[in-house]
Amino acid sequence: MNRYDALVESLRAEIPGFRIVRKDQSKLHRAIHVALIGLTLGKMRSYLDSYQTTIGSTVYVTSDWDDWPVDRRYVTLRHEAVHLRQFRTFTLPGMAVLYLLLPLPMGLAWFRAYFEREAY
Repeated sequence: MNRYDALVESLRAEIPGFRIVRKDQSKLHRAIHVALIGLTLGKMRSYLDSYQTTIGSTVYVTSDWDDWPVDRRYVTLRHEAVHLRQFRTFTLPGMAVLYLLLPLPMGLAWFRAYFEREAY
């Protein structure tokens, strides 16, 4: 077993409901993609195919995820595992408020930067 498969197994044991889902197969993420295009006046068109996104116990990946080298998937999933644990600590509503809204006004993203820095 390679280290990526071992990490997936350990996350399944650690995080109840853990799963990996392709973003392009998620109605939620297709809707977020459309909303981002609208909110950014067409400038943000790469949400579905350039970013891995963790919400709750699910890691949403780009459609080319399975084509990535196993070591690249491992490194990326280690990063996303930090976010899985953050969701467990702060809960989905807590993460949503911290990640998206604080500090006000929206857009300063202090907590988003904090959560990402912790994952790196």
